[in-house]
Amino acid sequence: ELPKGSALREGRRALRRLQGRVSRLLDKAESKFTLEGLGMSGEVLATFDNLILPEPLKQQIRNDFQQFFKSREVYERYRIPWKRGAILIGPPGNGKTHTLKALINELGKPCLYVRSFKSDDETEQENISEVFKRARITTPSIVVLEDLDSMIDNKNRSFFLNELDGFQSNTGVIVIATTNHPKKLDPSILDRPSRFDRKYYFQLPAEPERLAYIAKWNDELQPELRVSDAAAQKVVSETEGLSFAYLKELFVAAMVQWMSSGGNGSMDDVILAQTELLRAQMKVKVSKDRTTQAELSVMPLKDFKLSDVSA
Repeated sequence: ELPKGSALREGRRALRRLQGRVSRLLDKAESKFTLEGLGMSGEVLATFDNLILPEPLKQQIRNDFQQFFKSREVYERYRIPWKRGAILIGPPGNGKTHTLKALINELGKPCLYVRSFKSDDETEQENISEVFKRARITTPSIVVLEDLDSMIDNKNRSFFLNELDGFQSNTGVIVIATTNHPKKLDPSILDRPSRFDRKYYFQLPAEPERLAYIAKWNDELQPELRVSDAAAQKVVSETEGLSFAYLKELFVAAMVQWMSSGGNGSMDDVILAQTELLRAQMKVKVSKDRTTQAELSVMPLKDFKLSDVSA
């Protein structure tokens, strides 16, 4: 082993650090392209037109960010810092990621999409600093922090908050975070003014959103896989408390079941049977400290499981 402080040892360490930076930049570029719908994963381009949310929430998010980027002169005239922090809050599978993608596609600003501040060669503090440094260089820009509650802990919180609204100016930088578990976030992040001053709450889909989601699925399927309006309405009435992600799994499982039976029978019968099975297998647990949401634990449908499903 080379002695500490030797030039060769330090050179190797510097090379590893450089390789780590290049790798992260490639990861960031890939994430950016995925967010912008440029065909890396074959996904349909995410837009506000194909985003299913309650219309007031959708319009509020869309208008807030469009207006922000149009208002730099107004902010500067009244000496208000031209920056913004926003956080999308709600249980998983209810459209937060789709909303992020639609925003990035519509706004057309440089975006850094960050899943973690951990790496092999740099400290979390160094990586946090790197993210915000790059965002400041490319302003106006957007920093996306997916699952913020899993990224920030007691060791890096103070440094993160200093980058967010400390000595450095973040003029023209929007930080958009998501969380499935807001109670895991320290109040200094969630409640302090000037950090995340916009909070958007994503509830489990109500009946109109579930019906719209099923209609969207129907439109994209071959005729033999579509369900009737009557069956769709029945599914809607039987799926209260399910996220978009679980609705997606329900339909995929039903299609697999229909195909495994050789395509015999009505898709209406298959989807209704799968819905009944899902309801029988679902366990709803309401925590004592949660009054507005239910945690869903769903067993596999007919031994079929779709992993990592997102709406």
